[in-house]
Amino acid sequence: MKTFLSSKRFKFILFIAFLAFCWLTGWFLKIDQDSVKDYLGHFPLALSGVIFVVLYVGVTFSMWAAKDLFKLVGALLYGAPLSAFLIWIAESLNAALLFLLARSMGRGFVEKRMGTRYARLDERIESLSFGDLLFLRAVILIPFRFQDLAAGLTRMDLKRYLSAVLLGSPLRIFVVQFFLVVFMASFGKDIMKTAEYLAAHRGIFFFSMAYALATVLLVVRLKRKLSTPLKQGREASNQG
Repeated sequence: MKTFLSSKRFKFILFIAFLAFCWLTGWFLKIDQDSVKDYLGHFPLALSGVIFVVLYVGVTFSMWAAKDLFKLVGALLYGAPLSAFLIWIAESLNAALLFLLARSMGRGFVEKRMGTRYARLDERIESLSFGDLLFLRAVILIPFRFQDLAAGLTRMDLKRYLSAVLLGSPLRIFVVQFFLVVFMASFGKDIMKTAEYLAAHRGIFFFSMAYALATVLLVVRLKRKLSTPLKQGREASNQG
């Protein structure tokens, strides 16, 4: 019994149970947006920001669905730049925690069970350049949680991954917070006002189009690199 409790299989079972718990909490537990907003509003700005980060990490680490609520509350309370900065800190902490959780609880078992297939997957992931990791964090393509857990399950170096998290995440987070402030906080569901705003601020429209194009190009690049034979992929990575 003691051997089983310390085994890779048992750790992996706990890891899957944690993931299931995170998914189920989004269905059964609800947090009131106005209550969180009113609570944070009682504190001075600096202290409110610290509490926001603590709550964001503590709640969204185990209740993934709650992150959208906190993003909206942050946009309403702090505006786009400050809320993006606070969420960047919180998401960086969450990235480290989820990476370490997946590395310690899941990688050993998955690596043992999949054998050479997993080794090939590791090599393909390693063929991605640091720039690829930066773009993955910067564009709205794959949820942060999935990236953090997937990176932890591979042999990717923690420092390399966290460097990409710290440098690549701010753009994506700011884009989300900016549009939450503009469209949700200012106009709500008024489509006409939203259209008028975009017509009056063409720079935002063209930035949105460029951002969407960059996302498409990243998808094409990743598909090409991950489907390239491993030897060629490593050579391409070294050249990049």
